[in-house]
Amino acid sequence: MEGEIRGRGPKDVILIDDAMMEGMRAVIPIAGEEVTVFAARYVDYFIMKVISARPSDVRDIASLVLERGLP
Repeated sequence: MEGEIRGRGPKDVILIDDAMMEGMRAVIPIAGEEVTVFAARYVDYFIMKVISARPSDVRDIASLVLERGLP
């Protein structure tokens, strides 16, 4: 990640801070080993999609809300 996520407007910026990175860490078992992976929490992923606001993000947001509801 680059440290920030930019949206369409000049003020549409989300900084990727330590709290966001800490929430991304998960340990999953793969072939009997524990592997640390980084995946955005649902609320962070949702916010990133809203700020980006590309046409594909709008479709993704609709699917997210339909499947999981608002964060």
